[in-house]
Amino acid sequence: MKKIIFVGLCAFLFSSCTISYSFTATNNPIGSKTGTSVQKFLGAIPLGGDQQDAGYQSACKDGGITKVGLAETIVTTNGFVTKKTTTVYGE
Repeated sequence: MKKIIFVGLCAFLFSSCTISYSFTATNNPIGSKTGTSVQKFLGAIPLGGDQQDAGYQSACKDGGITKVGLAETIVTTNGFVTKKTTTVYGE
């Protein structure tokens, strides 16, 4: 019984799953530029302080994008740490 619990606990702790995936499209062309921003959370506490920002504006600044064609947000977790990644495509 202990082995079953141990294997189940290990599978839970070392697995990663996507909780949410969303994207937003605009009438602008997708373009060749890509910008990404990432933020990590331990439970509800943001890791890295104010330096992490997973917003659209931060992703646009990272890629030098002025016209957004497509934006996607992916939220993944491994049970303890949640990671939000925003990727913006445009010109």
